Amino acid sequence: MRNRAVLFGIGMSVFVVGWAMPSMGYAAAPAVVPTSSYVERLDTGAVVQSTRADLPRPIASLTKLTTAMVLLDARVDLDRSVAYDPARHYAYRNWMHFARGDRLQGRDLFLALLVGSQNIPARMLVDLTPYTEREFIAAMNTKARALGLRHTKFVDVHGLDPANVSTAAEVARTFAAALEYPEIRSMLARSRATVTVTARNGRTSPRQFAHTNILLKQWQRFATEASKTGYLHEAGDTIAMLIRDPKTGSRAIVVTLGEPRRSPRFAIARRLAERAIRATKIAGTIDPK
Repeated sequence: MRNRAVLFGIGMSVFVVGWAMPSMGYAAAPAVVPTSSYVERLDTGAVVQSTRADLPRPIASLTKLTTAMVLLDARVDLDRSVAYDPARHYAYRNWMHFARGDRLQGRDLFLALLVGSQNIPARMLVDLTPYTEREFIAAMNTKARALGLRHTKFVDVHGLDPANVSTAAEVARTFAAALEYPEIRSMLARSRATVTVTARNGRTSPRQFAHTNILLKQWQRFATEASKTGYLHEAGDTIAMLIRDPKTGSRAIVVTLGEPRRSPRFAIARRLAERAIRATKIAGTIDPK
């Protein structure tokens, strides 16, 4: 069932982007607090890490997980195309270099949303639904309530506004629910994707995206089966991952919110993932100092 709120085993231009940068006029930044984290082993159901996991905070592009679920709940036709209208669809930033009238199929917009974490496609995809954008955001909040998420609130479809908030524990539930959708799970498992843009004159051009989880490009002690990332100055780095121990096959969901923007990116999430596959209980916590 798609609405279950529990965790269970579940010229070419190249763009390597994937954080939602805020523009002027959005809500003021909240006070900076250390990283929140939540890790649940799916083989045992044990919560092996929970640090500030019930603290509401900005989630940046993790917002797009709910955007994707509401789109599919609306039974959109992803084979339909949408034309870019900057007056209606622009959102910081036009990484895809859209021109007015450029068309993409819904399936390609969906890839750009989840693999490339693009902001403009989030608004374009709303055109495939019977909703206005305001109605769509209301549907996102209804979805959160249906999943039993008490501290999750959405104010846009892409995550640019820091008023899109949730908790690490509730992001884990959102992520688990999103993985119930085969279309979402398959896209969150991809390391890159290519989409086709058709200009008003009929000429086509490809765009290629690398997944925004840089851990996919590095050797790890764990396998990442699906992941979604986000970034805002107000939110820090955010990530949700489904990981698997290659030796035992055991899986865990790992969420961190508010990781400091530093190198290497997602260092805390990586350390938690490595320890989660080795232990049923993580001793202590891992906080940035």
